[in-house]
Amino acid sequence: MLDSLADGGSALVSPRVRPCAPPTERASVRLPGVERLVTVEFGPTRSKRLGKAVAEARGGPGECTEVEPGRCRARFVLGEDLAVYTGLARLLERVRH
Repeated sequence: MLDSLADGGSALVSPRVRPCAPPTERASVRLPGVERLVTVEFGPTRSKRLGKAVAEARGGPGECTEVEPGRCRARFVLGEDLAVYTGLARLLERVRH
């Protein structure tokens, strides 16, 4: 829902959400079989950082494949394992420059 502001702009306003049941009766919902997959492709580059990024991707919790010479693809399945998030963050730090 959008509400107009005095200066002519707009702001996103979320509707109020009321629980259907008291807090003691609420249940959590899990969706088995649903996974969040993050894919990072990087290269080719003449940067010296490419070797470090490839080593980080191959040694980390993700799956790394060489798509073509000098170009890699790393995949991370995000879930409850914090090591996967850490590995993804380290790889992104290497390839972002």
